Amino acid sequence: MAGNEQYTWVINTIARSTELNSNNKSRTRRRHQKSRNGCNSCKQRRLKCDEKRPQCGQCQYRNSDCNYTIVPANQAKQAQKVVLGPACATSGREEEKAAVLTLLQQSATAYHTDSGYQLHHTFELIDHWHEVSVPCIGSPPVQQMMQEKGIKLGLEAPFLLHAILTFSATHLAYLYPFESQYSLAASIHYGEFLRGYGCELNRASQENADQLFGTCFLVDMLTFFNASQHLNMNDTLIPDISWVKTVKGPDMLGYLTTIETSRERDVWGFAFRACDHWRQLNGSSTHDVPRWMYELNGYFESSERDNLILDELQEHPFEGPLRELTLLSRWNGHQQSIGGFVAMIEKLPLSFVQLLEALDRHALLILCYWCAHFSRINQWWIKQPAKKQCRVICAYLEQQSSDRGFKAMLLYPAQLCGLSLEI
Repeated sequence: MAGNEQYTWVINTIARSTELNSNNKSRTRRRHQKSRNGCNSCKQRRLKCDEKRPQCGQCQYRNSDCNYTIVPANQAKQAQKVVLGPACATSGREEEKAAVLTLLQQSATAYHTDSGYQLHHTFELIDHWHEVSVPCIGSPPVQQMMQEKGIKLGLEAPFLLHAILTFSATHLAYLYPFESQYSLAASIHYGEFLRGYGCELNRASQENADQLFGTCFLVDMLTFFNASQHLNMNDTLIPDISWVKTVKGPDMLGYLTTIETSRERDVWGFAFRACDHWRQLNGSSTHDVPRWMYELNGYFESSERDNLILDELQEHPFEGPLRELTLLSRWNGHQQSIGGFVAMIEKLPLSFVQLLEALDRHALLILCYWCAHFSRINQWWIKQPAKKQCRVICAYLEQQSSDRGFKAMLLYPAQLCGLSLEI
């Protein structure tokens, strides 16, 4: 089973934030004047708005609608309730924080007082993890189990606890991009997470299966989000599919499933059953498959098969991914389908991954459609990152191909990611 080397790529983006923040560690936080006339989006998110029109900096950064209409006070309060849900009992939360603090003190060498990040700062990360109620931690069953039992499991496995704190800090850094302490916290906890994760992967068993399951979910989400953070849409880029290899990695979810003795008893049984139910609803029927998926399947059926199949393989390398994508195509932006999208990447055959590494245009076309359809799901680590990946692949394929029929297949994903094509 693979060790730490399988996950080195995902750290690069976070490591860069560590370096950037370490250069600013001596700076003191400057007090700023509160925005009184900010847009509705910034007010609901409690962000400082620069009040630029027609679109402020925060909304431009998130590519979201910017509206300056006056929102009545009662509606604004109601909107805030959507972001922050009911907290757990105060006594239970304080006991949990105390237990986390005790555990983190055992590895206090990782926390440098001159970095500006202290152990007690994790309390804000814990509160955010529990209180956020908008969909943001995968599918609804996964988010429910993560928030209810994640930190309790993490107290038994520090690598999971650090993964949770990394995820919470990364989400806060996304919500408050001008507050550098959150990206610093993410980089620190990610480093601590990695210290223990490799060892646990090498001794996966019934005893640590629940913790590894939860960690795998978080790693997949962080990997996909971080993969798009360095992309500049003004540059001509060659698609980097390293994130595919990281998400696929060792087939941890598949392997851990084989060592589970009972899905009815384990912590993740509820999430697994919900996923199984979703797949049963989809089944293998082609009913309600959208037109764009019919066209994509038709293109591959009518293409020359000889140059699409690796010589040493008997099976068609695109058959499995196309079948999975066909099932997923029936659900437009459904939160419950997140697990299916991630599972498709995890189950990609090695022959298909090799074609992606070689920048094969047909393999990239399928991945481009995956990104385009994935971007319909409105979660912070999915929507914009998926659009960025889709845009890069579309632009690359348009430049590399002179086949008008092939270019025509790019119209659907290009439309979803906002790219204008010349065909």
